[in-house]
Amino acid sequence: MTTSTATLQYTAYLGGASAARAAALLSSVPPPAGALAFLGVRVISDSTPVATPAVRTILLGLNPTSDATATCGLVAGDVSGSPIDDITVTGAGSGYVLPPIVTFTGGRASGVDQANEPIDQPNQQAASLDRPAVAQAYLSVVGVSIDAAGAGYSAATTATVVGQVKPGNGGLRVGGGSATAGRPAVLALTIVAGNITGVSITDPGDGYVGVPTVVIFDPAVTPGSGGAISVQMGVGRIDLLNPGAGYVSAPTVVLTPYFQAAFPLGSDQAAPFKQLMTTQLEQVLMSPVSAALPVIT
Repeated sequence: MTTSTATLQYTAYLGGASAARAAALLSSVPPPAGALAFLGVRVISDSTPVATPAVRTILLGLNPTSDATATCGLVAGDVSGSPIDDITVTGAGSGYVLPPIVTFTGGRASGVDQANEPIDQPNQQAASLDRPAVAQAYLSVVGVSIDAAGAGYSAATTATVVGQVKPGNGGLRVGGGSATAGRPAVLALTIVAGNITGVSITDPGDGYVGVPTVVIFDPAVTPGSGGAISVQMGVGRIDLLNPGAGYVSAPTVVLTPYFQAAFPLGSDQAAPFKQLMTTQLEQVLMSPVSAALPVIT
């Protein structure tokens, strides 16, 4: 079983303040985007009802909304022990914050254990025929959302996808193909009566290592404002960094969400979320804030 959510809860008592004022202050601090991105998790919901005491509940997604899938093929009859020849993304998935960790299972001879390490190799040459393959996943834009339509935008308004694109190194991947830089995604806007009413993906981009930001620009003398757009990411490609060797059949490509790889089931998955926002909230409220132990489900 794989865990999928973390629930964070913060409680504040503000003597003399109205319930509405307490709720407004408690909800005024945004979740730490950088820390959450570093962990590969996303905010699903964030609510602070008007009540006494004020209680803020944040639900985090530890997995993508849907999982990507991929398959691979072998170099047929290769004398080096059948290395992997190619990896094909068969389903991009959605809701990725960071690229998943790529591993390979199965496809090995009976003399190789589950860790892809030879059990008994008589010499170094034989060991060279039992190398596990290594690969790296990258993201592309698979969906887009209008978070706020804004107002007053001209027909010339554009949306630019900024950041999180892999730089190129000009070299060659071991598995073949150039290690080129990522390509920014391209979006097209529909503006009706000054509002952003539609966004389409002209180019999903390639080589993203995180979730980019969408910047809206209106070149009009009096530009529109208030619009907000976000993108959803899926797996766009998987680069073969080392084809490995010793496969007798094509192994299964396993794509593990980053958080689950960093904090596997059985570890303290609540650890990175304990007291995540307590200090910042106390600074704003100028009053103690109680953080419940994060609930992982």
